Amino acid sequence: MYRYIVSIDTGGTFTDIVIYDQVRQELHVIKELTIPERPEQSILNGLERMYRLFSINFNNVWYLVHASTLPSNTLLGQVKLEIPKIALITTKGFRDIIKINRQNRPELYDIFFTKLRPLIPRNYCFEVNERVDSKGNVIVPIRA
Repeated sequence: MYRYIVSIDTGGTFTDIVIYDQVRQELHVIKELTIPERPEQSILNGLERMYRLFSINFNNVWYLVHASTLPSNTLLGQVKLEIPKIALITTKGFRDIIKINRQNRPELYDIFFTKLRPLIPRNYCFEVNERVDSKGNVIVPIRA
C-alpha cells in the first residue's frame, strides 16, 4: 500500500520537505539549507535526514510534488545561482512564441530599443503535434 504524500519546495535559502503518513495520519517536516550550486543535493540531504529520523520507506510514496522558487530567484539576481539549461515543449506552430514575446516597448518609437535575450534559445524550443480547445479538451492527442 502506498502511504506517503511528499511535498518538496526548493527555495533560495531553504529546502522544505513535508511528508504526510496516510496510515498514521502524521505530518513530518524537514528544513534543509539549500546549496545554490547543487539544489538537488539539498533535496537528497533532506530526504536522507527524513529517513533517519522517521524511518520512512520511500518505496511507499503515493504522490510527490516538487516546487521551486529558484528560477525566479535566479532571474532576480540571487548570488550563486545560474540559469540551468531548459527547454520549451509547445504546440506545433508556437515554437517562436518566446522570441516574438508581447511586442511591448517602454518607448514605442525608440529605434534603438533592443529586446532582452529570450530565456530559452530557439534550438531548445520543440513542437509537438497536439491541440486542445479553449476548455482544455483534447482535440488532437500527443502521440508517444
